[in-house]
Amino acid sequence: MTTIWEACAGKKWCIHIPFDGDKCLEARACIRVIAEGSDLFLEIEIAGNRQRIPMGNSCVEARYYVFAARACLGNFNRTSHSIEFDIILRLCIDANIGPIHIGECVDIYRQHVSIGTFTVDELTQLGFDHPVVTVRKMAAEPAYAYVETAISADATKNLETAFAGMK
Repeated sequence: MTTIWEACAGKKWCIHIPFDGDKCLEARACIRVIAEGSDLFLEIEIAGNRQRIPMGNSCVEARYYVFAARACLGNFNRTSHSIEFDIILRLCIDANIGPIHIGECVDIYRQHVSIGTFTVDELTQLGFDHPVVTVRKMAAEPAYAYVETAISADATKNLETAFAGMK
């Protein structure tokens, strides 16, 4: 199992309660692309709780206490040397802090991700230094590089529709 891409983000919710001060709850979530052999998985994690699904145009959710981390992936495309997708990571809270109820979802990460897949030999041919000079059997091992760019308005609309279907 290899993590070939990961993004993490968090959110802190605070409420000011008169005569009691500020009360806060905070959560952090991560999304990952995991490779197991030739299979790819989308994994979401919040507070050590993980859910994993096969890569594709779909959504996944993990929960912890009063928090839910939700991720929806769209425009998934895989070729022999690349993986591309649009993704939104949403963090939700449904909690009472003192006498005040907080119930909201916030997008904490939204990107278009392009991941290039190369062997070490291919990277060497492109002019990069060979990272494992003394162990030639590593030459065929994959190496990954990624670029994150802004997600398009159309992709955002499609992913919002996918989130609406999660309820």
